[in-house]
Amino acid sequence: MLAEYGGYLPLELVRGKEYFQVSEKEIRRYNCGRTAIAEAVKAAKLKKVCLPYYICDTVAAEIAGLGVETERYSIDARLCPVAAEACSADTGILLVNYFGLMDRQMEVMQASYQNVILDCTQAFFASPILRNGVSNIYSCRKFVGVPDGAYLIEKDCKARQLPLERSWDSYTYLCKAHAAGTNAAYAENLENERHLSCKRTGMSILTQKVLAGAPYDFIRNRRRKNYQKLDQLIGATNRLKLPAGDGVPYVYPYWATRGKGAAIREALRSKRIYTPTLWRECLDICQPGSIEYELSSDLLCIPIDQRYQTSDMVKLAEILDLIVKEC
Repeated sequence: MLAEYGGYLPLELVRGKEYFQVSEKEIRRYNCGRTAIAEAVKAAKLKKVCLPYYICDTVAAEIAGLGVETERYSIDARLCPVAAEACSADTGILLVNYFGLMDRQMEVMQASYQNVILDCTQAFFASPILRNGVSNIYSCRKFVGVPDGAYLIEKDCKARQLPLERSWDSYTYLCKAHAAGTNAAYAENLENERHLSCKRTGMSILTQKVLAGAPYDFIRNRRRKNYQKLDQLIGATNRLKLPAGDGVPYVYPYWATRGKGAAIREALRSKRIYTPTLWRECLDICQPGSIEYELSSDLLCIPIDQRYQTSDMVKLAEILDLIVKEC
């Protein structure tokens, strides 16, 4: 292509490096986490994948759509697998680093399996484990403001790199949110989610450039600090006991009193505090009283990301404390 000279100035982007500094032999870039998981499964030639009930149903559908058998396993109150087996050479297990709080557990658990997919879509800053048979999956959108982006990292990666997505028009809703708030662009955000689910592609060049300039140290430190402050203020009433350790949290997971989650979530929403449900489909496929059913019913994902500071955490804790007492 003939180089262009002159004309108007394009968007200014910081020139830096992507977070993961690994060999190009060990990394692939995709449009979303589901695509990365699908390509990892295909490259490993797995015939069966064991995955938890407590996961987005689109992941199970993506794997099943490859013609690969799926088997579900339960988790305990520490969010670790219960009686999950994946012993044969063509069987793999998907382990989820829930909320970015299970880095150490992942390191221990992965050693017990031959073929492992480490779902780090909620744990962007977790260090990849580079041994044969381990695929590390990361989602960029939960930690940086981009409309697409996921990484597959593994030793001597055999997965194919898909053609790049063209996503400049997908940035419209992020620009709108920057000017008018995330709620103003919520419908466009949902449309972008639908767009991502329609096809498997590579990560867009624009997203790669944005990610190369993201302030990762700031993001890491702010999320840790916000989590620690919120845990200091409301941790005593949180039924979920997961120490952050060295992890970088996705959200603050607050497991409310049994049966109170929906009422608390609605009360928070009325005050413009939005806490998504993870994952509602568990209410249909899991037994009432199971860990997964209760988490889907009563776990609140309190925002602690880099947009906020300590004073915001104090405010959130005060509001949540009053609502919990009222409910």
